[in-house]
Amino acid sequence: MPGPRRTSVRPEKRMATKRDWPTIEVHLDAPELVPFQQVGTLYRHEVCTDLGVPFEYARSWLAHENAFLLDPRLDLWAGEQHPPHPAGASGIFLDSAPDRWGRVLMERCEAAAAEREQRPMRAL
Repeated sequence: MPGPRRTSVRPEKRMATKRDWPTIEVHLDAPELVPFQQVGTLYRHEVCTDLGVPFEYARSWLAHENAFLLDPRLDLWAGEQHPPHPAGASGIFLDSAPDRWGRVLMERCEAAAAEREQRPMRAL
């Protein structure tokens, strides 16, 4: 006859939420339109780099009398908004991102730094 059944209790793994992700503050510096201010926040997942990059407008921007859409696909409302392509970002942020050659140079620089510091390469 088998003995009593044992179960092990594992600590619960907490799922990382968007608030745990590294953030990038988005500011607008266009004095002809509005004073310099934060207009929102981008959230980047450190491990799953194939996830889209959510954006959230700052409440202060939404309350500003001259607030406008940063991108046609980013409506002026509170809460996170996800890019149309699951692994991308909204157009306004892609316009300022490095092109293919720029990404190659950044990856080479990171590979050299990782080798020098004897650590794995970071996902860019």
